[in-house]
Amino acid sequence: MQVAWLGEPESFDEALVGGKTASLGRLATSFRVPPGFCVDASAFDRLRPALKGDAGARAQLRELVAASYADLASRVGEAEPRVAVRSSAIGEDAADASFAGQHETVLDVGGVEAVIDALLECWRSVSSERATAYRRERGITATPRIAVLVQLCDRFGCDYSRQLHGAQE
Repeated sequence: MQVAWLGEPESFDEALVGGKTASLGRLATSFRVPPGFCVDASAFDRLRPALKGDAGARAQLRELVAASYADLASRVGEAEPRVAVRSSAIGEDAADASFAGQHETVLDVGGVEAVIDALLECWRSVSSERATAYRRERGITATPRIAVLVQLCDRFGCDYSRQLHGAQE
């Protein structure tokens, strides 16, 4: 698998699509969630040479994203839908490490090339100084992997379902 659509069983596999996509994928089975697709961590593993300018990897990534973005456009009835390109790292949203704000999200993106550029920005963020320091401070030694969710823009926000450590009421 390399692409998982929200609400489909493949989108529930946190080890492949990350915490954010898995949570939204499960929500999409029962609630109205803006449609989207996830370029999973197996694509990151295989195509990450695109980050260093590898033309072959970039072409494969373009083919994957272009087909999925065209499918999204067809589903929502827009030629170039505006999307949020959201990091969904493997292991994020854990009880002891939320990774909130550590990886990139790019909002209001339209067009295949812009989506690819935003996706690459999300991929780069997994190796940023900020994310690397966050993992080091928490003793996380696993090789970082990231998936990226491309989701139709709707409204943006954040909601917490439990009190954060040390939060005051």
